[in-house]
Amino acid sequence: MRALLARLALVVAIAGCSSPTGLGPERVLTVQVASMKSMCQQWWGASECLLVRLDDADPWRPLLDGIVGFTHEPGYEYTLRVQEVRIEDPPADGFARELRLMRIVKRTAVPSPASGM
Repeated sequence: MRALLARLALVVAIAGCSSPTGLGPERVLTVQVASMKSMCQQWWGASECLLVRLDDADPWRPLLDGIVGFTHEPGYEYTLRVQEVRIEDPPADGFARELRLMRIVKRTAVPSPASGM
């Protein structure tokens, strides 16, 4: 009987760990990050934000909440693998999801327009 209870407890513990954050459904995305940031208007005022897209054919779009674990260096375009995590109970003035860096797939130097390259 103890062995059965121990196995049941183990199964419950593993099932509870299926989402590393416990925050809800997750998905993995590949995103491209532009070499320069943009000014974005948010409810509290203007701030710098990343420009991202999912594919070369997509237009660049502002990402207001950034990517957890990623530090942007101007002059480089990035291809990133990120985990999108839905936040179950976000604050009223917060976002309902967050992107978390899994790994940098590619980092490419982009010549600045002033360099004439």
